[in-house]
Amino acid sequence: MKTHLYKVQQIDGSRTIKELLDIIGSKALIDRNRDLNGHDNRIENIDYISNDGADCVLVNFVKLRMDHGPGRGALNAPTESFKLKKNEGFAEETAALFDLDHRHVIVEYNHHGARATALEDYVNRIVPTMDEKFEFLPRLDEKVMDRLGRMQTLSKLEVKVAPQKLTATDKHKLLSLSQAINFAETADAPSVTITLGGLPGIGAALNDKAWAILKALTDRVSEDDQIADERDRAIKSLKVVGKERSDAPAELLDLIKGRVYGDHDLVAGSDRRFALADRWDALKRDHLKWRRLIR
Repeated sequence: MKTHLYKVQQIDGSRTIKELLDIIGSKALIDRNRDLNGHDNRIENIDYISNDGADCVLVNFVKLRMDHGPGRGALNAPTESFKLKKNEGFAEETAALFDLDHRHVIVEYNHHGARATALEDYVNRIVPTMDEKFEFLPRLDEKVMDRLGRMQTLSKLEVKVAPQKLTATDKHKLLSLSQAINFAETADAPSVTITLGGLPGIGAALNDKAWAILKALTDRVSEDDQIADERDRAIKSLKVVGKERSDAPAELLDLIKGRVYGDHDLVAGSDRRFALADRWDALKRDHLKWRRLIR
């Protein structure tokens, strides 16, 4: 089980993540469902805890697949169908831990389930009348964050992409880079290197468009982390170049190697599922391990 760390940034509104989770917890299960990209998603389990003195909330975020799914397989018998009721389907689970005091969230990576971006979308849409908007910003290693934060100018963002490995959703998020990506795809090129020069902003404060590109790329890097063969990954490299001072030498930061992630060996039960308690325990261990980054 892999996990990733995000900073929770509140863009609009005054109600906190805790207040939002309180509202979700007060709803009946059927009323928590929200359609995200053609599938119903919902927060099912909510548990308020204290971890290392911090007020935290553990959640279980579920993506439902009601249209189609796998069969029951065995090494020595033909594949069979599951006997499902009319209103039943398949569910993919993603655990998350919100640190309410320090505004961070640790999210399990489930290759077949909902991603951190879906959880972000869900919390922003669960209450249609609310003004609050939250954004999950991928966290980098402490040393990389420190170096990035000390840069007075960011002169270049360089990304190497395999166009054939990008999904339609990826391409929509990377609309600003679409011309170069489409050209490489049309030419059947295995990869394309795109360089954005002269990025505005002081320190890590990129402008909105540049940050949106960077966020979409780092989100895709999270998905690629689960792919063992590097040849099958969509983002081959992601780097920024900047300076601490105008007279200082340019410094290159590798944002793929700098991502913060956890890795846990869990044992599946007889139902082939990882128990929710085990997944939540893994998140709590990461929360303790990353306390310096989070606080």
